[in-house]
Amino acid sequence: MSRTKKIFLNNKQRRFINARQKTRCFVGGRGSGKSTCIGVVNRMRAALMPRAKVFFASTTYNQILTKTLPAIENMWQMMGMQEDIHYVVGKRPPKHFDLPYSPPRNHTNVISLMNGYCIEMLSMDRADLARGGSYDGGDIDEAALVNSEDFQKILIPSIRGNSHRFRTHWHQNVNLYTTIPWKPSGFWIFDFEEKAKIYPDEYYYIESTAYDNIEILTQKGIDRMQREMGYLAFQVEVMNKRITKVEDGFYSALDEDKHGYTPTYEYGEGERGITVTGTKDVDKETFLELSFDFSGWFNCVTIWQESKGEEHCKDALHVKGSKKLDDLIDLFANKYKGHHRKFVRIWGEPRGHDRQPMTPSIYESLTAMFNRKGWQVEIAVPPGRRTSNHKDRHTFVNEVLSESNPSYPKVRWNEDSCKDVIIAMNSTQVRPDFTKDKSKEKIRSFPQEHAPHYTDTVDYYLVQKHGWRTMNHGNVGAGEAMII
Repeated sequence: MSRTKKIFLNNKQRRFINARQKTRCFVGGRGSGKSTCIGVVNRMRAALMPRAKVFFASTTYNQILTKTLPAIENMWQMMGMQEDIHYVVGKRPPKHFDLPYSPPRNHTNVISLMNGYCIEMLSMDRADLARGGSYDGGDIDEAALVNSEDFQKILIPSIRGNSHRFRTHWHQNVNLYTTIPWKPSGFWIFDFEEKAKIYPDEYYYIESTAYDNIEILTQKGIDRMQREMGYLAFQVEVMNKRITKVEDGFYSALDEDKHGYTPTYEYGEGERGITVTGTKDVDKETFLELSFDFSGWFNCVTIWQESKGEEHCKDALHVKGSKKLDDLIDLFANKYKGHHRKFVRIWGEPRGHDRQPMTPSIYESLTAMFNRKGWQVEIAVPPGRRTSNHKDRHTFVNEVLSESNPSYPKVRWNEDSCKDVIIAMNSTQVRPDFTKDKSKEKIRSFPQEHAPHYTDTVDYYLVQKHGWRTMNHGNVGAGEAMII
């Protein structure tokens, strides 16, 4: 590992890596080079701190193993490192490798380098398993999605000891890497910006966008991301812009921290230690409930399961442009082909019951499409009725979200798969007469996944299924929320 290798680093990466503060925070958009920094930092630490043990933490092992680690290894390989020669992943290192001063007991979540330097991967959806560790430094990926208490009470206290062994500024260094947070629970990351101003010798803070890394991404690459991502997703995740919830929002009671959840994953063991075998979020033995919104050029569906008095929005799918409903059903069927109970209960737009001369209704067509894919269908949308007026919907849905009425279910959204739904709900405004502002649905240039389409699927599902619980809801009565 001693041969010299030249690698390209952009200006922001060089500034971050050359900083000497003990705590450094890199808030960068997608493609800005955060994973490259993690790879370079650990290569430099390894050279200066042989036999040290550091941690690499993130929200889940899935994030580490499928998103970040491949980019880190790619950087290592550009620097001349080869797996099974200079390092091993998820297994006991060869006997000729040096051992760390504090060897790990289990190697399934460990990367071991030949000079004894090792990296212990920590999944913060299993935060308690990380308690009690002792490390010489650490890196936290997607730090804004990590619970601030876990950072303060588990990760930071684990940086301790070995000061008599290492005399480099890299020792006991902690680096945080993240995109701009979407929800308030991640705003703690901005505290480091203020700390860097007050204690500049101890804290370093830098922000970066994809354009800081344009030599690698190229303008064509950035243009492609802009075309294929929604407007807000591009602005936040690529251009690193901070967003706030719109004033006078239709969903004023939505609280991303309370109503969102991070799914848990199933893990196994393979040749490289821990592997991701699936997600525990969707119960494969329980039927799925779907809520549709139809449009000529944007069709979408949210996917739900109810359990123990809670409604969980598990997923959100859409097609747009030239793709139509049958393409949306194909997308669903392919994604859920492993589901054991192939039965769906459908909610959604009442106009889906309307029949045209010589053609079936939308719901009759949907039933036929699902049947061809091997799924049984129950259409639960009450026929002959229109959804309640916007003012009643606004009142009812926000009362559900406020959780002030124990007769209503709690509602939760999967933050990984339903981000478009959450963004749409946060950006949908209400007019003075309490109608939903749907003007964005008519603007072709606006990303329709963030227009109100998805929000209507939420309204349909909650109002049609649970609206009978309130005496004030005039358009859905008890016994009419479900048609069997």
